[in-house]
Amino acid sequence: MIPSIGPAFILKMTLLKNKLTKLTWALYNGYGDRKQQGMICFFYDVRDKIFLLIPRDVEHWNFASSFLGVSFIDLKNVASHLIPCTIIIEYDKVVSLITGVSSLEIGAKVRHDKKDLEVAHKAALRFIYQGELQVSDAFQASIQKRYMQKR
Repeated sequence: MIPSIGPAFILKMTLLKNKLTKLTWALYNGYGDRKQQGMICFFYDVRDKIFLLIPRDVEHWNFASSFLGVSFIDLKNVASHLIPCTIIIEYDKVVSLITGVSSLEIGAKVRHDKKDLEVAHKAALRFIYQGELQVSDAFQASIQKRYMQKR
């Protein structure tokens, strides 16, 4: 099946061409302070191995729906490869990483494979540690397994 050439397809091709590899101040300045000061959110796409930054004024489920070109109802069946990650920054240092929970899981009822959660979490840790922002000595990282697929 050949994908349609629509906004979602063009966005995906642009993101694949311009892969993000590390957390920078430029990314934070463009996408940070989402919902609260110091927060930056993204999906890690475990299929394409890319980071997808969530704009400040867009819900995760809405971004996923647009990116995948599907309705809210269909997300449950097609978005399990998009793993949400939230980074919290305080006093110019990364203090926490939370993987596996967003409006995609809470509202659209998307569930993730345990292995995919772990892959995304490791990728997010690399994204942080290879980045420009300092990591706090009190840094905490967790995977929220509440929205993991039941086996």
